[in-house]
Amino acid sequence: MDSYFEVFEIEMRENLGRMEDSLLSLEKNPMDVKGINEIHRSAHTIKGMTAAMGFNNLSALAHAIEDKLSIYSKEKRAVEGDVIDLLLDSVSFIEKTMDRIKEKKEEPETGEMIQNLRDGIKREKGRVPEVKRIEYVTVRVEILDLLLNLVGEMVVSKNRLKEITKESAKEVKECMSDLEKLVSFLQNNVLKMRLLPIKHVFGQFSRIVRELSSEENKRIDLIIEGEETEMDRSMMDGISEPLVHK
Repeated sequence: MDSYFEVFEIEMRENLGRMEDSLLSLEKNPMDVKGINEIHRSAHTIKGMTAAMGFNNLSALAHAIEDKLSIYSKEKRAVEGDVIDLLLDSVSFIEKTMDRIKEKKEEPETGEMIQNLRDGIKREKGRVPEVKRIEYVTVRVEILDLLLNLVGEMVVSKNRLKEITKESAKEVKECMSDLEKLVSFLQNNVLKMRLLPIKHVFGQFSRIVRELSSEENKRIDLIIEGEETEMDRSMMDGISEPLVHK
């Protein structure tokens, strides 16, 4: 299962992230049919993926999310804040379950969460989510092709260097110069692969601020600018905790 779990986890995290973003947007526009359908699609994808991996409890929970959203989609009703609370709780539950499964622990029961969704039971306060650490980065195919070509050129240069070591020092120097350029180019591109828009961190604040606002019963307007500014992944991990430290 390990060979497939990493790909499964990446897809799950992406779909859960889309669900959370769409739910937060839906709160501002509760009758946004497009947003409801987007959440429904992600839940449907998660249902199929978890079922294929044998995680039937998670699949049942995703199915319950689908059913809950279908009511609002068909009747063109505004999604109430309490329902958004429950759906966000479901997303957090699935995220924590993914961590639990990754640590080789058993899949937890989801019956209570499913029943809460069906009955519309309000959740308890004091459930402010933690900032999620960035474990994976998405790399464009063209970047991977570029890196593969660079490695190929380096292999050619290495073989050429072996052949000319007994020849003139000038040729050896030229080959070493070419090889150094290739290594430098490769290093720069690998470093670029680690750069991510800071929205990967700042984007999580919308959920955190929402939960704090509810917990303290205060209105908070969060304004985030410059989300496309890029930063190294390790630096993002370093600034995440201080930014939300109480």
